[in-house]
Amino acid sequence: MKKFIFLSLALFISFSLIAQNQSDKEAIKQVIQSGYVDGLLNYGNTEPTHKSFHPDFYISGLKDNQLTKYPLKEWIPRVDKARTEGKTPDMKFHVKFPIIEITEKAAMVQMDIFDKATDKQIFTDYLLLYKFDEGWKIVQKIYHRFP
Repeated sequence: MKKFIFLSLALFISFSLIAQNQSDKEAIKQVIQSGYVDGLLNYGNTEPTHKSFHPDFYISGLKDNQLTKYPLKEWIPRVDKARTEGKTPDMKFHVKFPIIEITEKAAMVQMDIFDKATDKQIFTDYLLLYKFDEGWKIVQKIYHRFP
């Protein structure tokens, strides 16, 4: 009887953790889609962007063998200005999430970014997120741009 109770409890805990992990994965995808893809990449409404990104977020890039930083506080105004001036990006994007790894309140996401018109892969982004009291927020990004 003790074995049965222990096994039942172990299965219940395992299924609960799997369900929670799935719930977190869906929440992370939604944060990325609304705040990053729709808001910034596709020059849409940046209001969700403020909720999706931590204010101290920055992109780390590699240019001429030097590490570069591009903060969110510069990115959002640039997108807002372009949108209000009627400028839009040359292409629209859609994404895939081949990897979402979660450890408690930390997550790493590989996001592949494609041109909607040609389905050609343009970037692979690696996003780091933390789960704050108000939910998941993107805190940093590195990327690779395809030729």
